[in-house]
Amino acid sequence: MSCPFRRASSQLQFANGGTSGKKEFRSRQSSVHLPGPEEEDGDTLTLKHLSEALKLLTAPSNDCLHAAVTSLTKNQAEHYDKYDCLRRLPDDVRSCRNYAYLQEIYDAVRATDSVSTKDFMAKLGEYLILTAFSHNYRLERAFKCLGTNLTEFLTTLDSVHDVLHDQDDVLRDDSTEYEAAFVCTTSHRGRIQLHLTTESEPVAYLLVGCLRAIAMRLYETQTDIRLKSYSNDPRRFRYDISAEPLHQRSKEDNHEAASDAVSLATSNKVNDLRIGVASFCKAFPWHFITDKRLELVQLGT
Repeated sequence: MSCPFRRASSQLQFANGGTSGKKEFRSRQSSVHLPGPEEEDGDTLTLKHLSEALKLLTAPSNDCLHAAVTSLTKNQAEHYDKYDCLRRLPDDVRSCRNYAYLQEIYDAVRATDSVSTKDFMAKLGEYLILTAFSHNYRLERAFKCLGTNLTEFLTTLDSVHDVLHDQDDVLRDDSTEYEAAFVCTTSHRGRIQLHLTTESEPVAYLLVGCLRAIAMRLYETQTDIRLKSYSNDPRRFRYDISAEPLHQRSKEDNHEAASDAVSLATSNKVNDLRIGVASFCKAFPWHFITDKRLELVQLGT
């Protein structure tokens, strides 16, 4: 059975009731949100924002890295002597085009015995997320829309990476290159394994702190992350993650969460029958959603 939406000449014409032209779509697309007239352009999340969020994990910009380094060294002034190795790095990286700033940081720290390379890169990853969120609130919103908990977030990273690569030319940012790929698996014991493939070793160490900060900032979850590399393939890394939401530390919170789950499961109210975006798109691969003006705001195939 073919998709009933494939014969529209464009999503915009279909939304406006246009009838001219019957050129079919060249390829199937994932669910795409189209901002409506009632939405403010500044507050609407787009694929570009998701692309920027993913790039922060896989290929952070020099400006973001410099802000993180500056914040880290200022907030840990008592360890200033340990960070003496960073003094040879430029103070202003905005004028340094095509400068491998992250690699320079990694090499400088690795060349000294005053600080652990893994610990420093993980701490830098935490500050990278916190400073990026403080300068661009859309990045935090983009990350948060990937899941309601850490497991969903990590599982969705793989899907988002594929979607951003498979979009039509109109939605794709050709200037953006992704150096990494994610695959997330979970066990029956609740442990999470994230597999990363990247050409950049510093990115792999930086990601430990990034995930730790995201888990705490977005999901109030403490994590214990162990990074392992593969000797037969230097591009592959594995993260063994143990996650513990803070509210689960209290028995009262556990009991309250269980009671809420039972209440929602037996509720007949529409507001309680919530479903995630990924689950909705899997359950209803062919769907369209309109606003109160009956104008198309989302189309999925």
